[in-house]
Amino acid sequence: MPKDFKELSLYKKAALLVDSCGSKDILDFRQSCIIPQILEAITNRITKKLHVLLIPLHKAKEHALLKKISKAKKKMDDFIESIESISVVKSANELVFIKMLVEKFVVLLKYDHLKRDHNECWYRVNVYSETFNLLFLSSNLFESKRAECESSPTLTTGISSSCSVSSIFETLSCPCEKNMIRDASTVADLVRSSSLNYWLTLLPYKECSYYIESIFCHFNKLTLRIYGTKLNDGRLMHYVKKETINPNNGSGSQLADYITTILSLFRHVLINLKKITIMCEIALQDDLNYLKNSTSHNTFREDSPDSSATKVWETNERKTRIMNKIEDAIKDLEETDDEQYIRTYWEDLE
Repeated sequence: MPKDFKELSLYKKAALLVDSCGSKDILDFRQSCIIPQILEAITNRITKKLHVLLIPLHKAKEHALLKKISKAKKKMDDFIESIESISVVKSANELVFIKMLVEKFVVLLKYDHLKRDHNECWYRVNVYSETFNLLFLSSNLFESKRAECESSPTLTTGISSSCSVSSIFETLSCPCEKNMIRDASTVADLVRSSSLNYWLTLLPYKECSYYIESIFCHFNKLTLRIYGTKLNDGRLMHYVKKETINPNNGSGSQLADYITTILSLFRHVLINLKKITIMCEIALQDDLNYLKNSTSHNTFREDSPDSSATKVWETNERKTRIMNKIEDAIKDLEETDDEQYIRTYWEDLE
């Protein structure tokens, strides 16, 4: 590590961490014992700053409802009682989503469907597909696209945005054989990396990648694992944001964790989309202001030795101006989210 390591920004430290502990500009946090213990403190600060772990995001009414669900003691009546006050017509979309998810869970629990052995297609149809479609399609910002590969028993669901940002979120389900899980993980890494590179073509500067991440979900029976990838100075960081299980034993606390994970995932994807949109709009507005204020009279001729220096200065000045506006806008967005959401982990619900 360089002598001025402590003086570097957290993003520069993350880049150095990739160079020191990664391979081919890629650092995979999912691998055990890959980072020296002496770097544990700085690694924890980096992962916290970059939001590597999935942060719970729910509103006050959802928080109160999740507390009721977490206290249900494996009795179907307890689950139904916890959601009976929710109106499908009058309540917010997220509360309706929780109600319908709990009702479906009770039906599957009643007939012991979750304890039986099914193939992956059954879980895809009866456990995951409707869940994600219901939540993401409750917002007019998204549309769902599904494709199945005939040569492999996997299914990919893409959640695209209506704001010209395709593949804002991907899911993948596959059988539980180890080789297929390993192949699915490789596909997921490639999809996330490709998404980040695509988004960079929309953003004004490569430094904008600091603020966004690519998220991918992998289903395997009742286990839901959420992966994330960040691009930092041309270096990739892969990590697991969260793993949760759709309970088959009627556990209220596990169900609360499962619901919290899906709701938080939806909002992280939405925030990611908002950040991309904000950065594109700021750059576009700056272009329009430049054209509006520009004149046809130049101080220097094109062949003047000072004209190139002036262009370089204007380019650097524009970049600084846009990045400062982006930083302020992202900060305002995060402050708004802090006021809107309760960041409480499901273990703290009781």
